[in-house]
Amino acid sequence: MGKLIQKVKIFIRGLLAPFIGFSHAKDWHSAKLRTSGYEGDATLESLATRIEPLKSPETLPHDERLVEIVRAFRESALQIEGTTPIRVLDIGGSFGEHFFHLKKLLPKHSFDWTVLETEGHCSIIPEFLKSTLGLRFIYEPPMSNQHFDIALLSSVIQYVDAPYELLSMALGNSDSVIVNRVPLSPYSEDRVAIQRPGLLNKKGSYPVHIFSETVFIRYLEQVAEIKRRWMVPQDSAVIRFKYIENQGLLLKPRRNNSV
Repeated sequence: MGKLIQKVKIFIRGLLAPFIGFSHAKDWHSAKLRTSGYEGDATLESLATRIEPLKSPETLPHDERLVEIVRAFRESALQIEGTTPIRVLDIGGSFGEHFFHLKKLLPKHSFDWTVLETEGHCSIIPEFLKSTLGLRFIYEPPMSNQHFDIALLSSVIQYVDAPYELLSMALGNSDSVIVNRVPLSPYSEDRVAIQRPGLLNKKGSYPVHIFSETVFIRYLEQVAEIKRRWMVPQDSAVIRFKYIENQGLLLKPRRNNSV
């Protein structure tokens, strides 16, 4: 019975794809032309609704997707010798939500937390967040000689023009890399879709990479040791009636290696 219900849900999501959810696109360029983009007014307005709860971060609700991130942080912290606070590069970290969650869930650690976001996103970050001790926001990538203990990429690499370049940058600047909420599909090659998080583009629309699991893992194995993998059932896509569940990985960069 459970499998039948799941199939019905997938079928319904497939039917609704042109209006809300994910729909197939020819390529990244055409998808960008057909969407409002990550810095469009509708997207930024939707993001701004997340600011108010951060005025009382201690009351932020628990997110089950944090469980594996916390485990990955704990494992990575074991490899850090005498580094206090832990230096984190949070790529695509929005308003720094992970900073507040990790402070609460890992009280024995302190953090020097840098969020790398788009210039448009940084323009709507309120002053009370910019002035938070231990938290900063940037929209220019860090210099190649800047070092971080941990790079966190949660639901981000699929939304940039050059995802493998971004991942390579994170691996080059950090001792550990946590990739979470990334769509890995059974396709033989990477594909592109259009995502509409709200009905009829109410929350904007933007292109998204749907990675081939085979291609993605083959790339990673050349540049990093995959320490752990996990599923993220809370995030999924249905594209042309095919269900794709997101995954997470903890990576240890391989130094002096080229792809």
